[in-house]
Amino acid sequence: MLNQKRMTVLKKVIDSGYADEKSIIAITAEQMTKFCRSIDEVANVVELQKAIKANKIIPYLAGNDI
Repeated sequence: MLNQKRMTVLKKVIDSGYADEKSIIAITAEQMTKFCRSIDEVANVVELQKAIKANKIIPYLAGNDI
């Protein structure tokens, strides 16, 4: 089952113009403040970055720990 919070954050990231792994990994904290509305969303973007680096995007989206 997909984790809706993580899917929402992924959608925000893509809608903000970061549509590939390289650009998502390169997102800075300053850039996150432009599209994240809470610390929880920032934490999810950081987790997304970790998942991409570890090639574990499916477990991330499923809500599993990375």
